[in-house]
Amino acid sequence: KPRIAVGKDRFRKYYDFNFDLRNNNTGHVITNSLKLLEAFGLSYEKSDCFAPPFISGEANQKAVEILNELKIGKEKPLVVGYNISAGSPERMLSNDVAAELLEKVLSYEDNTRIILFAIGADREKAETLLKHFPDRVNIIPDGLDLIEASAVIKNLDVFITPDTSLVHIARSFNIPVVALYRRYLNNYKIWYPFDQLCGTVLSKNDNDISDLTAEMIYGEFVKLLDYFKKEGKCQISQRS
Repeated sequence: KPRIAVGKDRFRKYYDFNFDLRNNNTGHVITNSLKLLEAFGLSYEKSDCFAPPFISGEANQKAVEILNELKIGKEKPLVVGYNISAGSPERMLSNDVAAELLEKVLSYEDNTRIILFAIGADREKAETLLKHFPDRVNIIPDGLDLIEASAVIKNLDVFITPDTSLVHIARSFNIPVVALYRRYLNNYKIWYPFDQLCGTVLSKNDNDISDLTAEMIYGEFVKLLDYFKKEGKCQISQRS
């Protein structure tokens, strides 16, 4: 039987296959992980590498109801998700920068609407942001589980988020993502939004993202939309 390992560099000689997920900080962790299939005589290149989570009909219906609150009459809005929560304050924008960013995003199109994602204590920050834009911004309901939140993400046009698992959930549905990263351990080099040539906004320090400005993030947002409209890969490409 073949002996398969991941990252066992010191003991490489004891294994028939030994895969390095970081791959010297090259490639994406998804494709690096799928290379493990080679041990079974399979090629990951036959797959598009997108594996969205299963969304139940009930979760889908709840997402539709949440998003319907953002509609402008019969006009379909450009729906942008903005995730506040990141697991640690070092990976979160200040509310001042976030408010400036939301103002810029809302100026992109007259019918742009934003839905805020926040959990726990971060919901208070979301409520503060909501007061700035009460007619064009909403917050996901409290208490959604990950699948229910994923159902909402699945229906977005664009998603802006710090470096969290939601980056990869959104990309699994082929939703364009603007992701905010610290330089820490060069993790962004393998954990960037999958199958995008843009959308990564990188801090110039290892500790936090405090040097990221609303202007920097919005510039990448516009660049990302232009890219996907040209590529025709997702629903955003259907907008003129």
